[in-house]
Amino acid sequence: MALEAQSRVRRVYKEFATLLHEILALSHGQGQGNNSKTHTSSLSSTALVWETCDALIALATLGISGLAVQKAEEYRETVRDAIEELRQWAAGEDQETEGHDVLLDEGDEGVEGDRSSLVEEMFHAANSLPGDRVELRGLVEEAGGRLKRVVLLYTAVVKRRLRTFETRGGNGEALAGCFYDLDEERARAALGKCVEEAVGVATVMRDDWSGKNDEFTAWSVKWRDAVS
Repeated sequence: MALEAQSRVRRVYKEFATLLHEILALSHGQGQGNNSKTHTSSLSSTALVWETCDALIALATLGISGLAVQKAEEYRETVRDAIEELRQWAAGEDQETEGHDVLLDEGDEGVEGDRSSLVEEMFHAANSLPGDRVELRGLVEEAGGRLKRVVLLYTAVVKRRLRTFETRGGNGEALAGCFYDLDEERARAALGKCVEEAVGVATVMRDDWSGKNDEFTAWSVKWRDAVS
C-alpha cells in the first residue's frame, strides 16, 4: 500500500512540475510563434494533473483491501489472457490472415505457385504450435486446465477473503512466452511456478480473518487436490 501510494504521489508531482514549466514558458512569452501548440500542450498537462490526482484519491478510497482486490483481479485477467492466447496458438487460429500481403495476389505477375501455401509455409511456425510437437501440445492442454483453476482460485480469494478484508504477482505472463519459444522445459517450469504461487495464496488465505474455518477453507482443500 505504501509503495503504491508513493508511486502515485510521485506521478502527481511529476505531472504538476511539467504543467508549471509550461505555464512559466507561456508567461515569459516563449514560443509565441507557436502559441496555439504551447497552449494545447498546457491543457493536456492540466488533464494529466487531474488524472493523477484522481488516481491518488481513488487509492485512499480503495484502502488496503480494495487495492488487494484490484491487484488480484488484474492478475486473474492476465492469467485468463494467457489461457486464451495459448488456446489460439495451439489451434493455429488466424493463419489465413497472419502475414497476408494485400499487394500480392494470385493474378499478379511474378507470383509463382499457390500463394496461400507459400504464406502458410512462411508464417505457420511463428503463429501456431508445430504439429510434430506432440508432447508440447499435451503440455499446452495441461497448462490450460491448471491455469483455469488458478483463475478460479483468485475469483474465490477475492470473493471470500479480500472483499471481506495483498496478493502476489505471478508468472502467468512469462508462461505464454515459453510456449511461443517452443521451450518445453522452461514452459513446464513456468507453469509449476505459477501453480505453486497460487497454492501459496490458497495456503495464506485458508482461514478467515478471525483464524477460523469457513466455506473457503473446505473449498481450498478440494482446489489444491484438483490443481496438483
